[in-house]
Amino acid sequence: MSAQTDEGTLRRMTLGEIAMARRVFGDSIVYSRVWIHCDSYLPFGLQKQNYAMTPNGELWYRKPMYREDFSANSVFIEDKYV
Repeated sequence: MSAQTDEGTLRRMTLGEIAMARRVFGDSIVYSRVWIHCDSYLPFGLQKQNYAMTPNGELWYRKPMYREDFSANSVFIEDKYV
């Protein structure tokens, strides 16, 4: 995670993340429609810091778990992402 990344930001998947997810999910996901959020899905920041949530085809990570490119990180992170 970059020191520049603040909660409330969102982005599309990187090419590396798409390749990583494609190994598991194949073409069953429209990867160009997936949003990755650095924020709490639950109102008032109620999503715990070390929990990821994936409602409606979007990924929600709190700042401690968020990465600008999950494919550039360790196997532990891949387990959290895929």
